Amino acid sequence: MVQNKPETLILVTHRFPYPPGEEFLANELEYLCQEFETVHIIPINNKDIKMKVQRPLPENVTVHSFFPLNSYGKRVSNFLSDPKAYKWFRKDFKRAKAAGPRGLLVLMNWISAALRVEKYLENTFLKKKKENLVFYSYWMNPGAIALAMLRDRYNVAAVTRAHGGDLYEYRQTPQYLPLQQTVIQKLDKVYLISSDGQKYLASKYKGAAEKLDVSRLGTNKVDNLASKSQDSTLRIISCSYINPVKRIDLLVKALQQCKINIEWRHIGDGDLKEQIQQEAESLPENVKYNFLGGLPNEKVLENYKTEKTDLFINVSSSEGIPVTIMEAFSFGIPVMATNVGGTAELVNNNNGILLEKNISPENLAQKITEFGLLSKEVKEAKGENAYQTWKEMYSASKNYATFAKELKAMGERYER
Repeated sequence: MVQNKPETLILVTHRFPYPPGEEFLANELEYLCQEFETVHIIPINNKDIKMKVQRPLPENVTVHSFFPLNSYGKRVSNFLSDPKAYKWFRKDFKRAKAAGPRGLLVLMNWISAALRVEKYLENTFLKKKKENLVFYSYWMNPGAIALAMLRDRYNVAAVTRAHGGDLYEYRQTPQYLPLQQTVIQKLDKVYLISSDGQKYLASKYKGAAEKLDVSRLGTNKVDNLASKSQDSTLRIISCSYINPVKRIDLLVKALQQCKINIEWRHIGDGDLKEQIQQEAESLPENVKYNFLGGLPNEKVLENYKTEKTDLFINVSSSEGIPVTIMEAFSFGIPVMATNVGGTAELVNNNNGILLEKNISPENLAQKITEFGLLSKEVKEAKGENAYQTWKEMYSASKNYATFAKELKAMGERYER
């Protein structure tokens, strides 16, 4: 047992440990559980009250049954019935109004959700318990706002991560995310997963820089690197949701123009799956494809281990910093990716190919073809550099161990 450690970490998630999404949080959880005697997980958007936790969890984890207000009427009622709601609404009214009527609705919804989370956290952890506590929101969303609300009245350690969709306002419609500046001011730290995210918030909000730190995500070491093709076929993998941001249609259009032999497999589901599958039916005979659907993370990694893979492709229009690329690097797979968000912090011409954000299908087809025609030695060198990038910057054992110890130290500075 680690001595002098705060006994309890309260981890506020979107749905984890329930599917879908946040699969990569499982890696981090292992290290958090090594530093804290008890870890409580509060999934604030699990709407299926009958769902069971199916993934294995460390013994010192407790998952709470917290259910959001699903109806618009209940959210409005919750907002109007809490005296604190108007105070928090005023804090960001001007920014929300500038985003239009929908901006005001987003602000109201987020505050209503945050008030409900705050009340649950207060009643469960703060009214009776005496041990040191650390509150950690995995996303800069209503969960982080709830922690900011707690800090108004309680002297507790509280931090949040910020990734991509919860960070960059330009990714939203309307282009607005509530109470970012207030969250930064109230919490001990905001941990960005990329330097790009840190720069974004520091330039957006005066005086924010001292509260911002970069804490990179990471993936576990794998037993064996991916095997590469020994014939003339280029074997490509992509792994993402199939939605407008991921632009799988762009990849299909590029593959339609490639003349070399290609085998492409895609892991992931999404709203546009049927449309993309229909478009893929027009791929030429030299391009074989396989849609594997959504897979649990362990099955994704098993696929990388057992199937020959020469290149991982990501053509998103927006990213935080993709965990899928880290996983590909850990298998020594070179990556071709668009220069969006923090992707340039991973991908370069040594370990893959960095593409311009608005690349055309024609240019993408050319880049894929050029990679396919590289010598075996050059491809192997890129693969080795990909693995070294993972080892130096995105190893879970380095990044998450450091982060967990920092949270522990932060909690020890607070006495209750």
